Amino acid sequence: RHLSLSVHRLLSSRVYRDIDPMDSVRTVIGKVSKSFSESSYFKEAPENAEARKNREAIVRGLLMGRVVWTDGFCSNFVFYLKQTHAFLSIFTCHKMHPFSRCERAFTFLASLFASFGFSMLFLDDKGEKADSNIALAAGLLASIVMTLMYTVTVLAMTCSCVQEGSCIFGCIGHCGRSKVECLGRCIGCFNGFLSMIIFAVGMTHGKTHNVPLDLGMKAWGYAQ
Repeated sequence: RHLSLSVHRLLSSRVYRDIDPMDSVRTVIGKVSKSFSESSYFKEAPENAEARKNREAIVRGLLMGRVVWTDGFCSNFVFYLKQTHAFLSIFTCHKMHPFSRCERAFTFLASLFASFGFSMLFLDDKGEKADSNIALAAGLLASIVMTLMYTVTVLAMTCSCVQEGSCIFGCIGHCGRSKVECLGRCIGCFNGFLSMIIFAVGMTHGKTHNVPLDLGMKAWGYAQ
């Protein structure tokens, strides 16, 4: 409806009256396009532009790990902890953060399952409760692998390069960002599926080789 009104105003405007019947199609299109671009209907209102800039600043600050938001040290520390802690951020992260709470919960659970699977996979029936070196080595190795998987999952689901305020977002817009985010979620889901496979393989290995479950839990504790 608004577009129809704008076209009606355009047809009754000075630009339309200035169109010569002998003008070429390209000339007419150029004049009409110029009129649309200069129309106040298609210009962003100052208050909207200011709100957009503020929103972009908040999103970029959250993505870049901004630490100063207020004048108080304690409030800044608590806010930073709410955005970065692997477990607390599931319930307390900012609603405008591109890495949403549901995505954080999915990533956290996938990390737990995969790390326990790795812990069981790196042990065998020779391990005993008193032999803590085996549990420590398995836990450290699981931690390294899990850190890589967790980092890739977070980067894929966050898609910081296409969020508001970035150069790429200015080129692809909201539609392009949605497509990239969809691809990132697919990568995250694949890592989650891989985590469940690791968990199943680890449990199967532990059952086959009679790995004590408490030793596996101990290795898993080191990994956390």
